[in-house]
Amino acid sequence: MCKAHTGGAEVDKFLEEIPQYNNRLLVERFSFATPMIVEDTVSHSSAGKAGKAKMKDKMKASSNNN
Repeated sequence: MCKAHTGGAEVDKFLEEIPQYNNRLLVERFSFATPMIVEDTVSHSSAGKAGKAKMKDKMKASSNNN
């Protein structure tokens, strides 16, 4: 299983260790920002399911804290 890289320093280290990718990949091309969700791309049914799941998780967390 492949380890997910979380920062530019890790990608830079990877590129130094494996030179075959060094000429094809640039650290500047990687973005580690959380992507924005475009509302038009989310179906209403999946958005409703996600909302219900979040609510269920919140209720479970609050009941575990009591």
